[in-house]
Amino acid sequence: MAISKHLFLFPFKWSKPKADLSYSPFINNEVMDEFEKKLLSLANWEAVPYTQFNSEVEYNEYNYFYANVREALYSNTESTDTILKHFNFKKNPGENYLGSYQIQLDGKAIKDKKKSPENLYPKGITYELDLIKINLNIYQTGVGILSFHTENNKHSNVEDILAINQFGRRIAPPFLPISACKNEELAESLKLILNGHEFQTEDFAIFEGNNYQQLESVGFLPLFFKQLLPIQEFKIENVLDDRMFVICWYGAEQSILDALAKIENNVYGYQKEDFWYKYVYVDVNEKTMNNALIQKEIIEKNTYSRWIDKKYKGKPSPTLYGVSRYSFVCVSSDGNFLASQHTPTIYYKMVELCLLYRISILNFGEMVSRISGKLNNLEIGEEISKDLNRDVERLSKAYIQFVNKIYFREVTHQDQGIELYDMLNTTMNNNKLISDLKLEIQELNSFVGTLAQNQQNLNAVKLTEVATLFLPLTVVLGVFGINTLDDEMFINFLYRIGVKNVENPFIYSIGFCLILSVVLFVIVSNVLGLKNSFNFRSKRKNGK
Repeated sequence: MAISKHLFLFPFKWSKPKADLSYSPFINNEVMDEFEKKLLSLANWEAVPYTQFNSEVEYNEYNYFYANVREALYSNTESTDTILKHFNFKKNPGENYLGSYQIQLDGKAIKDKKKSPENLYPKGITYELDLIKINLNIYQTGVGILSFHTENNKHSNVEDILAINQFGRRIAPPFLPISACKNEELAESLKLILNGHEFQTEDFAIFEGNNYQQLESVGFLPLFFKQLLPIQEFKIENVLDDRMFVICWYGAEQSILDALAKIENNVYGYQKEDFWYKYVYVDVNEKTMNNALIQKEIIEKNTYSRWIDKKYKGKPSPTLYGVSRYSFVCVSSDGNFLASQHTPTIYYKMVELCLLYRISILNFGEMVSRISGKLNNLEIGEEISKDLNRDVERLSKAYIQFVNKIYFREVTHQDQGIELYDMLNTTMNNNKLISDLKLEIQELNSFVGTLAQNQQNLNAVKLTEVATLFLPLTVVLGVFGINTLDDEMFINFLYRIGVKNVENPFIYSIGFCLILSVVLFVIVSNVLGLKNSFNFRSKRKNGK
């Protein structure tokens, strides 16, 4: 069995430039099919629909989740409306490993304060991890997750485990100048070897000197990432920061398990042990916490300790799980088969879901901001366009799709799975983010609905005024009825006012009605004008 297992997950946004997303993060199936076609044309990738089990491990993983949840976890070629597409980087036939992931550090990177000198590897070290597979998932919500599944079969010191997690996940310097963070936060270099082929080494030289002025505002992507996914037609954006998400299982030696499970003054060792804090929060030499009381509070909240008192052959044999916003870690005895198997499979799938939620929610938030910007550009009284109404409707529809097809409040019937899934979502703040997003979309719909209602009311007022202005003609025609007007009576009336020799009284009747209508129209217009003027003066007098 491996000493430790390390998974590095890179979540990203993907889109087709200039594509009409219609303010919905959901990408249509045609665009997903185009991405698949471009990726498969590279020859190194293969589509892997989940149609059958190739091992007991795969069966255990699939069977762990509810049926409706599996639709968001596994690619299904039989569905015409698939949520995701899953790809594997091809492995040479007959090989156990795909290749290796190498992390190079100099002699000052790893320290052991119990020794003198404290540099653990004065000449430096290169961690060579066996690469089991590289997976790629692209989702209908415009999210992608690239994951590297590795095993450590060579490096057994606890400092090695911490260093692999810290330096293996960091794909860009957290700050500049780079000399201040290399071998403190950042490796000397990262190298990927796949099927005997060495990809371009990432030594972060682009960050040296004044080169940072040429960097894109979008998150940096390592050189070997660009070689893995050289698809020019699609845009890939790093949406988190300079770190990948880490999943790790570590089969610890007995002394570490003893220290974690030890109870003193009703406090477990893991609540105060520096190793456990550094393991959960991915620190190496110095822990990023210098307050014992806060450390105890935080680590207790982010540790799943159901198995802390377990013993094997009379010795402590605890299994602990730790969760942070950028890590999911497990420590157990090196012979704990279930913990070593479930962490990189079942719990990896849970992490995938939670990362999918987080990035999808960010996508939705971006759409809400863009629509709000359009609303802010509207002049007072300006009519809302049909396109804007359509955008709001599609965004609302996409949100309903998301919460019904992808966002799950519970994913399994297993108690431990329910509790760990809740911890992940709580730690990533997903539950609050989804509630806030729901409120934002409701308020956006309400505001747009109010504007539309005001516009309808304004149109009704205008129609009423127009109808009022044409009221005189209606009244005249109603009273004098052109078709029913008595010709003899009308001729006598015309004779009395001086009009003689009337050959066609119908024409005269029309003229009479029109003249009378114009007179009444002028009277009504003046009355309305006086009323509006009075209202305007009243408002000015009242300071409105």
